[in-house]
Amino acid sequence: MLNYTKDKLLNMFIKFKTLKFKNILSYGSRETEFRFEDGLHSIFGSNGYGKSTFLDALDFCLYGTPYRRIKIAQLVNRVNKKNLWTECVFENGNDTFTVTRTLKPDNLTIKKNGEDLELLSTKRLNQDEINKILGIDHSLFRQIICLAVNYNKPFLSLKSNDKRDIIESIFNIKIFGQMSKNLQEEQRGLKAISSINKKSLTIMEGSIRDLKRNIKGLKIGIRDFQKNKTDDITALTKVITELENLLKSSREKVTIGLKAIEKVDLVDLDKLIEQINSIDTKIGICNYKKKSNAEDLTALKDVDDCPLCGSVIDEQHRLTHTKDINKRIILVEKELIGFNKDKIELQSLIDVEETKRSKIELIQNKINKNNSKIGDSKLTLNHKKEQLEEATERKQTIDIKGFESEFNTKKEEYTSLFKKNKIVSSDILVNDVVHNVLSENGIKAHFFRKLLPILNDKINEYLGKFDLPIRIEFNELMDEKITTLSGRTELPYMGFSEGEKKRIDVSILLSFIETTKAISNWDSNIIIFDELFDSATDTEGLDKIIHTIRSMTFDNKNKSIYIISHRPIDDGIFVSKIECKKVNGFSKIYVDNNN
Repeated sequence: MLNYTKDKLLNMFIKFKTLKFKNILSYGSRETEFRFEDGLHSIFGSNGYGKSTFLDALDFCLYGTPYRRIKIAQLVNRVNKKNLWTECVFENGNDTFTVTRTLKPDNLTIKKNGEDLELLSTKRLNQDEINKILGIDHSLFRQIICLAVNYNKPFLSLKSNDKRDIIESIFNIKIFGQMSKNLQEEQRGLKAISSINKKSLTIMEGSIRDLKRNIKGLKIGIRDFQKNKTDDITALTKVITELENLLKSSREKVTIGLKAIEKVDLVDLDKLIEQINSIDTKIGICNYKKKSNAEDLTALKDVDDCPLCGSVIDEQHRLTHTKDINKRIILVEKELIGFNKDKIELQSLIDVEETKRSKIELIQNKINKNNSKIGDSKLTLNHKKEQLEEATERKQTIDIKGFESEFNTKKEEYTSLFKKNKIVSSDILVNDVVHNVLSENGIKAHFFRKLLPILNDKINEYLGKFDLPIRIEFNELMDEKITTLSGRTELPYMGFSEGEKKRIDVSILLSFIETTKAISNWDSNIIIFDELFDSATDTEGLDKIIHTIRSMTFDNKNKSIYIISHRPIDDGIFVSKIECKKVNGFSKIYVDNNN
């Protein structure tokens, strides 16, 4: 039972009032209404006339599914092809609920005491709410309200898990399975949170270590700051003093060099060079004259005509010219001696001047080097003075308090997260314990051990009413054991006749109803049997079943039991007969009240 809340758990009774529908299966657009009246009722008609549509309409309205094994779209009337509409009104305690569900178009409304309830975000959530209001899920609905022999598998032919699921609903312990499922989901979330927390703690540990290391380094830096400042000032002052001394020395050397240059008495070297060039020219002229006179002397030898005047030459004439030429040669040589002497004197003066200029050039080079030193020293000196000023004005600017504050904050965050994760880890351990309690071997096994005897007793009670000399016992795994009353012989379910199997099946179904009422504190006013009399039940068994079902209406005056069948049954046992007919291709019901 899904609705496991304190205010609904005690004595939940669902009283179905009416079921209305149209455009479902063989029913057309004309509204059809069922009123759930007390007593035993018959719904009959030929095959295909819409008898079992009653089940499909109720199932679709309450749970959104067909009762029979068809696709949901096949519920819509094949002629009209749209506007399938169902409405069911029922009471839960003092509240009246109206569920309206449609198909093509799809829609769902839930009203409580005439007021619309707000729908949730998904169909599944809305269906869960309806299940809570009804107090049973779809599986249990098919086992204790709508009992279709041909549509539902016999309980004993179901798999153990399916049988156990139904029994858990009947025993009202399905909540433990849901709790276990919710716990597993919560556990996955907690483990994810724990994993994230552990990773975050690891990251925070690294961050805290880094901050601690940085703070330690900053404290060392603060401690060494003044010493480093003093050392820097001392070193810069020393460098500045050295630069100033170098600058002073270089300037002095420049001054000495300039003074030395001033003392040098320079003569106009260009003029001396010009004079020596002039003498070289004169020497060249003299050498030319000398050569020319020498050639003339040579020419006077052994010639008949005078090469100088062109006259006939004789010895006297030759001698006279020779003397004149020699005189000129002597004069030229004297000039050459004078010119060479002057050149030597001028060259000596030039050499002296060039020596002076070489000396001046050496001095000037030294002056230039010192000027270069002065320039470099000035730049370096200015830079060092700036550095000295910066070092002198340097102040401690490290905000260690900010780092310490961040460190303390990180420690607090780490401590807080560590404590939270410790709680999460504790919750995980607790959940593991609770999960073991909620497991199949835990509290559910306890309930099965306590409640199975009740179910077994109810089943065997009905087997006795149906005159079947056997006993059925279910174990905790929902494996059945069928034996003779003596218990000595074990019998297989498939070994019984079809009629006997149907009596066994009905015994189990009726026991579910009684057990649900006794254990789960849940009951409703309706039970619907579909094709119970149309199956292979033998006549004796059928009489027993009818007698037992009819007696249920005697024991509970509020019980409304409907038997759907196309087999003729004694009219006298029914409060009313509802006949299904086809009119113009659509199903229609006709109600005949015996009273």
